[in-house]
Amino acid sequence: MLAFQHLDPRALLGAGHLLRADIWFSEPMLYGGNEQLFREARGLGIAISVDLNWDPKWGCASAEEIARRKEAVRRVLGLVDLAHGNVRELCAFADAADLTSALHKLAGWGVRAVVVHNGAAGAAYFADGRLTSAPAAPVKQKLIATGTGDVLSVCMMLLHHRSDIAAPQKLQIANSIVAEFIEGRRNLIPSF
Repeated sequence: MLAFQHLDPRALLGAGHLLRADIWFSEPMLYGGNEQLFREARGLGIAISVDLNWDPKWGCASAEEIARRKEAVRRVLGLVDLAHGNVRELCAFADAADLTSALHKLAGWGVRAVVVHNGAAGAAYFADGRLTSAPAAPVKQKLIATGTGDVLSVCMMLLHHRSDIAAPQKLQIANSIVAEFIEGRRNLIPSF
């Protein structure tokens, strides 16, 4: 096992929200680093998001290795404010047959809320045992498809601290911005 070097907490100063994307791609982070990072962030009052995207090991590694990797992420979920993922990813991560079961398992592991990416069907938000769904905003011309889930997640992270906006409205705002991104009216992902 590779060791994760100590995090300099000054790297987090001034941040309001931490997104841990690609959580599966660094074993030192998976096995200890995420917990250290999340504890430092939590101590500074920073909200934490985790993108529970598809682990490249699912379907090709041994059942024991997959279970060990899932458990490493599950152990830190009590430090997470928002988990993000599509229905397939969330169900696979939670070893659940359906979204409702997956969401309740995530809550049981300590996640405070879940942003569900539903593609063309829109998005959903699960918190306090309640699932709120919103349809996708209409799109006139589809120019961009890649990155729409990331745009949705960022919108929900930016709206996370807004207690003056209810979950249905947050989803509507996020879905509208995603639609504008798809139509090419919002350039939100920098090119290389």
